[in-house]
Amino acid sequence: MRQASPHEAQVDGLSLRGAGARVRARLERAKALAETAPIEAVTLVDELLTDLHQRRSLDLGTLELDPLDADTRGALAREMVALRTRLTMADLVIPQGFRGDFVASVAAGAAWSDWSLGVPASITVAQAILESNWGKSAPSFNLFGLKGEGPAGSNRRRVVEYKNGHRRTKMAAFRAYHDVGEALDDHARILANSRHYAKARAVAEDTARYAMALQGTYATDPRYAKKLGSMIERYALDRLDWNARSPWL
Repeated sequence: MRQASPHEAQVDGLSLRGAGARVRARLERAKALAETAPIEAVTLVDELLTDLHQRRSLDLGTLELDPLDADTRGALAREMVALRTRLTMADLVIPQGFRGDFVASVAAGAAWSDWSLGVPASITVAQAILESNWGKSAPSFNLFGLKGEGPAGSNRRRVVEYKNGHRRTKMAAFRAYHDVGEALDDHARILANSRHYAKARAVAEDTARYAMALQGTYATDPRYAKKLGSMIERYALDRLDWNARSPWL
């Protein structure tokens, strides 16, 4: 069988040439480094992700003879983010057992939301933990306590809210999803696009201020920001954050 040249590779079964092959070659090097030099591997992945973001933002297709199309960029980026997440998970201080399993189940999706939409991964994971009690209270995969109608409909349940400092309980309709991935994607789109969270997006590089911006908008709990911050600090969730989002969002 003919060996691929340095300028040819495959992603999702599709033959790549030029720019795509060069990115793939660097990604394969990062994978190899992951086993012996994880810090160096993360650095290389971060460089690759930055390069992909710049390609998307600057539309370099008009400047290159071999541009990366959107589908190829997306496939490569998802693979990079998954690798980066796997490596940084080792830096978290999540206890073993169901808590660790839960964080592992949402970490990659949270990291993808961070890289692609600017929603801090640490905030996403902390909210999922807090709103679903480590996944133990998430009917129809609603990990984030989002109200309304979801892709799989809705279900009614009791909710605690605060108004003028007073705690009250009422019934409300909550979104239903088909799986965890669907819930993560919906949560990210809402935080990234809804006008209600414009103030949070403006301070996305500071998770403490981002959490404070969610208090009173996303949740009425007067201690919501403090709870999120405590969760992030206790389990070192900020290790999952993509810290160079501002130049291209």
